[in-house]
Amino acid sequence: MNVDREKIGKVDDKLLDVLQLDMELLDKLKNNIDILAYDNKISIEGYILFIADKKTDLKENHLDKRKLYRILEGVLEQQFYIGEDYIVDRIGTNKIRIKNADLIINDTLLKLIDASSEWLIGRYSETIIKYSLLFNISFIEIMINFKEKYDRLVTNLEDEMINGEIIFTMFASSVITIFRKKLGEEVISDILVEGNKLQKLENIDDKILRNIFMEKLVDRFSIILNIKTINVLAMITDRQGDNEKYIENIYLLLDDVDENS
Repeated sequence: MNVDREKIGKVDDKLLDVLQLDMELLDKLKNNIDILAYDNKISIEGYILFIADKKTDLKENHLDKRKLYRILEGVLEQQFYIGEDYIVDRIGTNKIRIKNADLIINDTLLKLIDASSEWLIGRYSETIIKYSLLFNISFIEIMINFKEKYDRLVTNLEDEMINGEIIFTMFASSVITIFRKKLGEEVISDILVEGNKLQKLENIDDKILRNIFMEKLVDRFSIILNIKTINVLAMITDRQGDNEKYIENIYLLLDDVDENS
């Protein structure tokens, strides 16, 4: 994300103090303008105070690292990975083998477990910040998304029906949704770049293209997004992705665009 410093706000030091972060994490957060960025139209004070005030109130006392791993594995692999180095499209009909995908997924899960350790002792903000740094996504957006889901949850369910696994699953799902949304925009940008190189998209409006990607060619688009996802996770875990298959599938989609435009 390219941040316009004149149009985007920064989290006030007083609000960061509320989160009671250790100095190392606070410095990492302050030095990353993208992660701190938020729309000036949004009042973020309530979101920061919400997570700070919860302290040990998200029912994490019944969680452990084994349960966290199971939750994270399910959330991360959903509509994406089926094991044995195979990724799939959103409905599981098309699969592609990416070398070392299994190692990439396992290493990612270990990093997520490590980033989640503070959650088990009620230090939620540290976990949120570590996730935002790991995936390079907005710390504010995670908090906004999580609080909105949490508010709906406590409105619609009795307290005794809510447990720590439900709450953590909701949090992890919020993070992965934001992460994949960001990657989706990057995929569209990459498709446009490759399409323009081949002079295939010159006479097609951007809105029409997005409609083709998201409706007519959604399965093809989803496999490209999932290859992009494994490639980014490979970078996060210092492993090798497969950019060749990524570009190859973009070209296949561009051929399909010709038939659907």
